[in-house]
Amino acid sequence: MILGLGLAVWLFKDQGPSTAPAPDQPAALQPVARAVEPKLVIKLKDDAWIRVSVDGQVVYEGRAPRDTAQEWKPTKFVDIRTTEPAALELNLNGQPAALGAPGADGQYRVEIP
Repeated sequence: MILGLGLAVWLFKDQGPSTAPAPDQPAALQPVARAVEPKLVIKLKDDAWIRVSVDGQVVYEGRAPRDTAQEWKPTKFVDIRTTEPAALELNLNGQPAALGAPGADGQYRVEIP
């Protein structure tokens, strides 16, 4: 019996309390990539002068003819200034978007979700 007890002590002597390895620390939170790249389409139902700024950069300014469309790929916002807001039809990522009310500076802002 003493021999059996001695054998058990000798077999398990190097095994200390079991410690589970520490779980991997999570990496710093990374921004989630958008599933779809944002796309804003402006269709003109009538001739209109428009200025379009995408993320703060003017990308178009001029008279746009009826029945044309312009497509932009913003990441944050689009500012639109126009002489004929009723002539514009907006479509954001395949869904109709409202132009809304103009800001104090007369520009319409479309925020990108």
